[in-house]
Amino acid sequence: MKNYKTILVAILFAVAFFSTQNTYAQMPMPPEVPIWDANKVTLQLHKIAENVYAVSPSTTETETTKGIPQATSAGFIVGEKGVLLIETMLSKRLYDQLYKLIRSVTQKPIVYAVNTSDHGDHCFGNYLLPKETILIQNEFCKENLAKNYEGIKQFMIMLFGKDRGIEQSVYRPADLTIAVNQSLKLDLGGGKIVEIINVGTAQSPADLFVYLKSASGNVLWAGNPFIAESPAIPWLFDGYFLEPVQNLNKFTI
Repeated sequence: MKNYKTILVAILFAVAFFSTQNTYAQMPMPPEVPIWDANKVTLQLHKIAENVYAVSPSTTETETTKGIPQATSAGFIVGEKGVLLIETMLSKRLYDQLYKLIRSVTQKPIVYAVNTSDHGDHCFGNYLLPKETILIQNEFCKENLAKNYEGIKQFMIMLFGKDRGIEQSVYRPADLTIAVNQSLKLDLGGGKIVEIINVGTAQSPADLFVYLKSASGNVLWAGNPFIAESPAIPWLFDGYFLEPVQNLNKFTI
């Protein structure tokens, strides 16, 4: 990524281990379960550009440098027409915190919500979105969640523990999908034009990237493929390597 100081990567610390596809039994377990405890995470708000916000765990700045895995982060963009939300979190407890942070900034409706992955910590809060919110995923993400939702839930319970709010999640289908090598531009008003990009497999075949180019700063929500600044390698636990390298090189931001 060139000139990273002007390209604010808001979701560097999104954590979702391993594939949520049909290979759960073969995947090695992390050294500690739960990876992070959804019942203990406190989310905080970061203003990163005008009407653009990142939401991350309060422990991110102090614990990331120690190699301690952090809970999934999120973000939102406020335009004249309403809010575009990136990620809906793992559980109702975390979604409610995210919603409260949005409402601390604006009372405008959540017009769009985007999942950058089919991993539960990015999308299990979809069922809590307002009915009128337009939910956006890539094509593979929608298909995989539709076919394997209950299996994905059981896998996430195995990683994050029982009684973390995962059991209550209910599948909600996406309203819009984006095909491989396609993108969608959304005009939120007030000069906020957001491009949602499907470059193909980055961490998994379900990835989406959210890019905002504006006078107050360019922002890229990268989901899981990046876990740190260069020279860190992309997230590889889904078992892909060469394809993500090729696809990530498609970015000319």
